[in-house]
Amino acid sequence: MTDTRRIAGGPPVPSLAMVSADQVTILGNGTPEHPLRAGQAVDASVFTAAFRGGVSLPQRGQPVFVAFVSVPGGITTVQPAIAIEDFATSQVAGVIVAVNPDGTVQVKSSGLVELAPEDWDPVTGNTGGLQLGVTYFLDAVEFARLVPTPPTTPRVFVARIGIALNARTLLLALPSQMTRNLDGATVRARFDGQPPPLGIAVKVEAPGVVRGAFNIKDTEAAAIGVVVLVDGADVVVQTAGVVTLTVAQWNRVTHSAVGLFPGQPYFLTGDFEAGFYSIERPFARGPVIAQIGVALTTTDFLLSTPPFSIAAGTV
Repeated sequence: MTDTRRIAGGPPVPSLAMVSADQVTILGNGTPEHPLRAGQAVDASVFTAAFRGGVSLPQRGQPVFVAFVSVPGGITTVQPAIAIEDFATSQVAGVIVAVNPDGTVQVKSSGLVELAPEDWDPVTGNTGGLQLGVTYFLDAVEFARLVPTPPTTPRVFVARIGIALNARTLLLALPSQMTRNLDGATVRARFDGQPPPLGIAVKVEAPGVVRGAFNIKDTEAAAIGVVVLVDGADVVVQTAGVVTLTVAQWNRVTHSAVGLFPGQPYFLTGDFEAGFYSIERPFARGPVIAQIGVALTTTDFLLSTPPFSIAAGTV
């Protein structure tokens, strides 16, 4: 049959809604002439890609990024990922789950990746597969390597890849929240309380434990830095240099609606939610003055921690 519609007065257009075979012919009805044809499950998170790794061959479990390489036919090209200063190489698109006979690979970008322990071992550098409950990050030293701690090298991008549910299964956390270790050092610690917003100023509560700083007295206001990554009950705290977050993330901890104000120093507040700071310098006697940093742009913040704190109103 044909559709009665015409395009610009031309001939009738064949209807895309009509098919030449009925449902029994396509799917079957259980008879010998027309056996039932089971449908194949489709995993929308898996895609086929060409692999470009130089002398390195693709392996299952390797984290890869999408490369800007033209391939005839329009197929995506992926390369082994690594956490360096280049954002593209750290932006993991998925993990290789199969290598095809023609050299292309199957990449999974979300959900669960289940591989044998011997597939994970070359990728993690360990034996026995993944470690239960461990969060894996992209390595900053070796290509396509997963490591249990985020890189602390200045200026590299930090990418969380996933969490191990058992020795064989990785729950992907892609696309990951990208943070950058700019010019400062970072430390990993357990956060005392519910997972905090990024950018919150924290103080040392106990060995290996931090919580939100509070502008009430010098011991509470002694911020060591700000949170740049939240990983369950753990946080990564940047203690020096430039911190870059989004406008929305800065708004959450600075009481702003437009991000940071370039050139303005920011001071720790005594608000109900500890760890917040703003451009308002405390003047009332009692609270200390704790400067957390100075805004360079609406998204870049130069840390002043540890802050120089004195009794408000004395100068």
